[in-house]
Amino acid sequence: PTILHTRNHFFASTMTTSMAELRKHHADLNATFNSGKTKSITWRKQQIKALILGCTEQQEEIYKALSLDLGKPRPSCMSEVGGIIKEAKDAYYDLPKWMDITKVKTPLMFQPGASSWLQPQPLGVGVIIGPWNFPFTLMMQPLLGAIAAGCCIVLKPSEFSPNTSNVLKKVVEEYLDNEAFRVVLGDASVSELLMELKWDKIFFTGGTEVGRKVAVAAAKNLTDVTLELGGKNPVVVDKDIGMKTCVKRVLWAKMENAGQFCLGADYMVLHQDIADEFLAEFTKLHQEFWGDNPGKPETIDKMPCRIVNERHWQRLYDMIVEIEEAEPAGSKGEIIYGGSATANKATLFIPVTLIRDPPLNSRVMGEEIFGPLLAIITVPSIDAAISFVNNMPLKHPLAVYSFSNNTKVARRVIEDTMSGTAAINDVILQVANNFLPFGGVGASGMGFYHGKYSFDTFTHHKAVMKRSLGWDPVFGDRNYSLHLDTQALEKLVRMIFFSGGEVRDPSLFEVAMKRTIFVAC
Repeated sequence: PTILHTRNHFFASTMTTSMAELRKHHADLNATFNSGKTKSITWRKQQIKALILGCTEQQEEIYKALSLDLGKPRPSCMSEVGGIIKEAKDAYYDLPKWMDITKVKTPLMFQPGASSWLQPQPLGVGVIIGPWNFPFTLMMQPLLGAIAAGCCIVLKPSEFSPNTSNVLKKVVEEYLDNEAFRVVLGDASVSELLMELKWDKIFFTGGTEVGRKVAVAAAKNLTDVTLELGGKNPVVVDKDIGMKTCVKRVLWAKMENAGQFCLGADYMVLHQDIADEFLAEFTKLHQEFWGDNPGKPETIDKMPCRIVNERHWQRLYDMIVEIEEAEPAGSKGEIIYGGSATANKATLFIPVTLIRDPPLNSRVMGEEIFGPLLAIITVPSIDAAISFVNNMPLKHPLAVYSFSNNTKVARRVIEDTMSGTAAINDVILQVANNFLPFGGVGASGMGFYHGKYSFDTFTHHKAVMKRSLGWDPVFGDRNYSLHLDTQALEKLVRMIFFSGGEVRDPSLFEVAMKRTIFVAC
């Protein structure tokens, strides 16, 4: 593919897709799905193997594209591609089990000869719209789920990571079935055109404001939609912690992808007894890695990632300046470390910056930061920390992180706050466990995916009950005369729904008998 190297990462004017082309893709994919070819387990496994092959053979091109778009070092690029390959291999081996029916209980009143199950069926033709911060992974993971489910998909990658979008298009076009999968390029206007078409599934990863627009568009056609958004993810730190380990993990979270991570730590709620120690340890550790001036060119070249473009750089820079130039001084918080002095627009560099006790009306507390800035809030107790998180203007974050040597305290933070995901004594890494569902709640999104959950996201689990055509001891001959005999009908309803006596815990004998009857039926 053509490799672009543009500072602002906008597509060239030729890289767009017209409404006529989108309608053709939509019609072609519907024809493919209606043919039934994607329902075959053989076809699905062939496509998963092809995806693995494409990621493997094109990995050097993918690494180069990620480096050009975001300045990612090779290990970070390898983790993006390697994670997809591993998850695809798991899906390949587990697919027969995923596609099988799931048997469920059938009430005794429907016996004999009755059985019930959930029948997985592909939702149909869908669209996946992806972000720029992990432009390969966050397109391929939902695509893998769609392939496993037997859906046909149009993919729309971000215009802010054009090199990766080009490589992704190459992988799809050269390795996958082009009758079932298409990639369209362009800016936000193309996404808007896509939303005018009727899809069976919409999968969107991005910001909350755009997510609302996607939800509105999906509602017009009552389309099944998954929204993977963001939010302000808190890190709650108890006074009983392993300080160095906690600091290392939080620092890594702010450095990874230059903080441009939907699961990144947005602010910390620290017990006031350890706040000074934490800040001193954080500063010391950061300087050990990057020195006193992390903005110098030889240091920037070693950084994990840069800010994606000038627009996002300016947004982060303005957040810092708002605090530095606040009147009166300190009214918007205090910068403990970092600041605007070493920020560099030419290299798209923003330093890791710690802001102590910013008010809720400051930008760093009112917006998702999505960068290497970290707000530090000090509180007198865990009760106060939980209360602060629950009363934030931006509720329901994508993740809550809890650090404590006391398991009861750590779990209480998780249980008494609402978030899409959570981790205890670590940050971000829950996303790497593809046996856990990943997704938000409320403003941080709806729906989930990863592993088997990606398959479920693109699947309708149809409820099915089968009955015998033979003897029917409960319902008998359901002819019209039964409805005229109200006394008989009342007895039947009473027997079905109002029998069983008082509500109580069943005895072990009753449990054993119910299980025996269920197995027998």
